[in-house]
Amino acid sequence: MKKGFFLLSILLILLGGCTNHTHPFVKPYKLTKQEAQILNLTPIQQGNIYIYEATLPNKQDEIRTTIEYYKDGAKVKEIGGLSSSHFEKEKIKLSFGQQIFQYENGTREVQQWFMNISGGSYKFFEDIFPEGNVSTYTSIREGKTIKYNEKIILGAWIFNTNKIEGSATSLEDDRSIQRLIKENEHVYTYCIEVKNSDVTK
Repeated sequence: MKKGFFLLSILLILLGGCTNHTHPFVKPYKLTKQEAQILNLTPIQQGNIYIYEATLPNKQDEIRTTIEYYKDGAKVKEIGGLSSSHFEKEKIKLSFGQQIFQYENGTREVQQWFMNISGGSYKFFEDIFPEGNVSTYTSIREGKTIKYNEKIILGAWIFNTNKIEGSATSLEDDRSIQRLIKENEHVYTYCIEVKNSDVTK
């Protein structure tokens, strides 16, 4: 497991680059064939991890990502957060995902969640939902300009234990997001916030 996250961290570090964006910007990132081959060396299946590329006008800016849990339309808690700043490159890779993991000598299955920002990672475990649940992932489809100090949702894992199919909808606007949260039983949102390194702004 540690080897898998080490390889994933190397992959995200290697994916950086340069840009001329004047405002923070984020978009879904599609792996190249070579990058997909590296990911296949980890125990994480491609369908369980989603990668985004954030572009910063100032490499000193701070990126904070969080996972928030909603149940039956109401926010229950913020599960975890990860932040990083003073990047070497202006293009930063972010990842978010989950997988089923056998814990305590294989006698118990838990759900492992993880986040990564340019090689730095955060992970945690939760009990899995009852058998028969339907799960799906929905994500932003296009790039988005990010306003400083404003949290936006990049993606959401959806679990429904009492429905045949989930009611995943678009994340492109606030109305769609609220509908997604209200119409599904369990929703885990992956959020990003960028803080300006210039405190006078």
